[in-house]
Amino acid sequence: MDLKQFIKVIKKYALFIIILAVIGAVIGFYSTNLTAAGFQRTQTYIIDNQSQVSENTPNYYLESYYALQNLRDATDTYVAILQGEDFQKEAVGSGDSLQVRKVAPQIIRLIYTSNGEQNSFENLDKVVANFNSLIGNFSKGGSSVQLIPVGMTQKPVFSSVNSTTLLFAGAFVGIAFALFVVGLKEYNKL
Repeated sequence: MDLKQFIKVIKKYALFIIILAVIGAVIGFYSTNLTAAGFQRTQTYIIDNQSQVSENTPNYYLESYYALQNLRDATDTYVAILQGEDFQKEAVGSGDSLQVRKVAPQIIRLIYTSNGEQNSFENLDKVVANFNSLIGNFSKGGSSVQLIPVGMTQKPVFSSVNSTTLLFAGAFVGIAFALFVVGLKEYNKL
């Protein structure tokens, strides 16, 4: 197909292409309402067992290894507890959100989003304290598993999705989809 025929096909279906571009732009623009905008505080935590195995214990190395391995294996369980609906209702303020990500065995990253900078800073500490007390209540034999922050505490950062960027991205996706449909229609002579 040469350029003249291509332009002829584009002119023939210009209204369809424009309609899909507008639909894509509208969807992109209004999808920003689905994302949480606000101050985000991100902190990485390590899951640590505060009760250590005594060096006088027979099989000290074996018990230390298994205690560490149990913590590694339980990381997914702790992530599930933090993401659980009951814990989120209890620990996270209304209008706020908590994202939990497993970075590595025993390492969890928490991202707390709130409308206020100070709320974001304080509420993440409250969530961690709430989790530590909850796990302390469940633990048996005096083992106290806790989330301990790794690295320096950082200030909350304002984060939001740019609606203009998503508007243009939606329009681009709409145009690309329209050209795909037009290409299939012309190729198959429907």
